[in-house]
Amino acid sequence: CPTGALLERVPGDKPGPFELNFVDSTCTECGMGCAVTLGSVGQYLMKVQARGKCEGTNAGVLCQTGRFDRVFDEADKIRVTKPMVRKNDKLVEVTWDEAIEKAASLLAGDKTGVFVSPTVTNEVAYQASELARKVIGTNHVGSIERPCEKCFNAQAVDALEPTNYLAIKEADLVVFVDTKSLDLNKVVGNHVVAAVNNGASLVVLGEGETKLDFYAGVKVDCKSEEIGAALRGLKDLAADGSGDIPGLIADEKAILGELIKSAKRPVLVANVDIRPEGDLEALGAFKGALNGANVVALRTLANTEGTMRMGIDPIYAAGMNKAATAGEYPGKLLAEGKLEAAVVIGEDPLGKEGLAKPLVDGFDKVEKLVVMDSHLSKTAEKAEVLLPTPGCHEMNGTIVNSERRLQRVRPIADPPAGMCHHGIFATLADKLGKKEALGESTYPKDIFGKLVDLVPNWKGTKFDELN
Repeated sequence: CPTGALLERVPGDKPGPFELNFVDSTCTECGMGCAVTLGSVGQYLMKVQARGKCEGTNAGVLCQTGRFDRVFDEADKIRVTKPMVRKNDKLVEVTWDEAIEKAASLLAGDKTGVFVSPTVTNEVAYQASELARKVIGTNHVGSIERPCEKCFNAQAVDALEPTNYLAIKEADLVVFVDTKSLDLNKVVGNHVVAAVNNGASLVVLGEGETKLDFYAGVKVDCKSEEIGAALRGLKDLAADGSGDIPGLIADEKAILGELIKSAKRPVLVANVDIRPEGDLEALGAFKGALNGANVVALRTLANTEGTMRMGIDPIYAAGMNKAATAGEYPGKLLAEGKLEAAVVIGEDPLGKEGLAKPLVDGFDKVEKLVVMDSHLSKTAEKAEVLLPTPGCHEMNGTIVNSERRLQRVRPIADPPAGMCHHGIFATLADKLGKKEALGESTYPKDIFGKLVDLVPNWKGTKFDELN
């Protein structure tokens, strides 16, 4: 508002004006990897804005989630600034030494499940995987945020040979798979609309109305569980003109057939985190039947792509190398009551809407729960030990977005609790007598130096030069 009558809500008693310090970073709300600038006053995040019009995958555009949610989180949620241990059925503040000692006593080796959020940095994910395998002694590593028991789908996605967002704007036909993808990755809609404005045709698959329907030449109104069948029908339509496509009438099928037949630069856009592996195979088959098609594989959360490749998986360790001993998906073991202890890093399973009842019951039953989080989440409220970590705007490191772009996240300030994830991991390892297991340095730059050797296409990348 040019007159200042309308102001953004900020985490403070007064709306300002404030003299802000600005830091360039990357949005961690979803897998798009939008370039942002964070405005802060001291420890407080006051403003999130898109960088210049020509910068980043979002080209100067930011959705309301990316712009406001982190600021609102700071205003509405209870920040944890000191370690806490449960005493007399209440979480009370204690020293770091007491909290670490208590946490170490709760870990149960191979009977421990380690849950790591796909929003943490690559450096945190790598060390969390090493902590689980080399310090705690468990390969049961994963994430509640991945909806399938077989949580590692990097190989299935690799088979699609996904490309970057630029392919959308250059396409002459865009097939948008599952309307739920638009809710999870909002900014991708801008790329699709830009393609339509450049003359591309648009086909939308999924149920319910979306903002893309206005631009669509054909809308295949099918339920989420019918997406796989629709993709297989589209493959047959592209191959030989046949194919049964749920939610499509005969006249629209003829139009769709012409669009597919005439396309020279078709692009398929799909959120691969919400589709089962069978649907990914159907997507690959449809791609194979199209002339020179590309796939843009979207991820729901900021660093799903990176955390999987850093070893947040029961079968694959860092660098997508198979672990010496395979574990099991920790959510499965939790639901079956086979875990004695759980370590939850950056996730809030009990605050997740629609979490399966066996998982809810599993967290209620597990007696040894260690939570590492920046805020007092519903899961943190159940913890025996709560170790405060940096918030998303206080993390320093790298993430990998949906198009596999390696990006920097930069902090606005040091965490108020005085210790980052790496320091917590190192102190815990030292308490368990395995200090050397995680290496000497707790600096993200030094840890990234190890990752460059693990991921072939990161060779030669320098931490300080990433944007």
